[in-house]
Amino acid sequence: MKKRHSSVIFLIVLFSIFYTGKSYAQHDRTIDLMESIPQSNYTNPSQMPMGKWYFGFPALSSFNFAYSNTAFKYLDAVHHRGLIDDSLMLDPQRVLNQMHKRNYIGVDLSEEILSFGFKAAKRKLFFNFSVTEKASARFCLPRDMFHLLWKGNGDFVDENKKADFKWFGLNEVHYHEISLGIAKTLSPKFTVGGHVKLLVGLSNVRFKKSDISLYTDGSEDLTYDLTGNSNVEVYTSVPGMTIYKNDTGYNKFDSLKFDFDPKTYFKNFNNKGIAVDLGATFKLNDKFSFSASVLDLGGIKWKTNVQNFKDPNASVTFDGVDIVSFLYQPDSVRNQLIQDMTDSLTKHFDLVESKESYWSPLSTKIFVTGTYTINEKNKIGLLVREDFFNRTAHQSFTATYNRKFASWLYLTVSASYFNRTFTNVGAGLAILGGPFEFYAASDNVMGAIWPENFRNVPIHFGMNFIFGYKTPKENKAIL
Repeated sequence: MKKRHSSVIFLIVLFSIFYTGKSYAQHDRTIDLMESIPQSNYTNPSQMPMGKWYFGFPALSSFNFAYSNTAFKYLDAVHHRGLIDDSLMLDPQRVLNQMHKRNYIGVDLSEEILSFGFKAAKRKLFFNFSVTEKASARFCLPRDMFHLLWKGNGDFVDENKKADFKWFGLNEVHYHEISLGIAKTLSPKFTVGGHVKLLVGLSNVRFKKSDISLYTDGSEDLTYDLTGNSNVEVYTSVPGMTIYKNDTGYNKFDSLKFDFDPKTYFKNFNNKGIAVDLGATFKLNDKFSFSASVLDLGGIKWKTNVQNFKDPNASVTFDGVDIVSFLYQPDSVRNQLIQDMTDSLTKHFDLVESKESYWSPLSTKIFVTGTYTINEKNKIGLLVREDFFNRTAHQSFTATYNRKFASWLYLTVSASYFNRTFTNVGAGLAILGGPFEFYAASDNVMGAIWPENFRNVPIHFGMNFIFGYKTPKENKAIL
């Protein structure tokens, strides 16, 4: 059976979400201000760890997972019917009430395979190296699209009103990252640092352009005809996915086939890229310190398994079907009606396919931090972060309190506004036992414990071996 264009896009989106397996948005707001952890250097390349050198525990030095949903939490969509009937029910209207014009659902995962770092030149230079597996996916769902699917087009009966699906789409990427970093103390007050990162891409789906809208006939006749306009550009590099076209006069697709081979997938080193991180720290005096960093400036050139699709400025009017009559037709008649409707639509929405290589940028991030040292054991900080996605800046704010309880115990508490919620109370813990360090942090502790009640579910933990760690006598434990 011939595949419809809408089915192709839908399957690409669906496949990418599950294909990633591990995926998106590294929150890492609390970690940024945990100076006792070497991994704080990843969000501020000018940050030097307290030890002289360190090794990350193989494959467990940094494991970071984050789920975020700007629209709704699980219990908005699914809840119990009542006291008598304790079964679960879906509540689309409740979800619709929570949604904004544009809604983002993101998943991130990064796992550090290998890492180490050391100081030189009387601790004024710091070098670090890491190999990390990174994957992320962010899906944008416009409210109008969900509204149309749930309630139909009756609410859009107006010549000047349209169902706007602009920005609908998915950005997914999975890649290896090999990073070499250096930080240098230029003076007692000023430190700079950076990372150069070699990237090896494994899979990618990028909706570069997704300008889709639907108009409903608002004339006196009220035919409820739908007029759709689209201007779409989708770029993909998905190993194992092949779309077969027929040889008719139209750009239609006969079948969509997946043949995934893990060995071939992970041994693909043909999609190369490069990125840099830059950072600087300025200590105004013994109390105030300020830092700024820009992360993930760069991207990946995708050359293998490339299949791109464009549908420039297409328009079609659909007069719908009589649903009652349709449901009572024999299966053969219904199938033929669906096929006829599909063939009619694909004559207008012709996805033009190409296999040209393309460039996919990473999601750039900016961190600006200020800290105030109360005394040797207590510090407070404020972080402003910008994430750039879909040509839009997404801003967040984090306030932290850091307490050193002992030479082996550090605690950080944070409060953040991000993903349109204020209910993000985070915490970070670092425990040192000799050279061994364990740390864990979350920008939303309650979300990590009860994910069904929150829109943000982040967790970051790891283990390191730290040597040459110096603790002045006056900083030692008071419990």
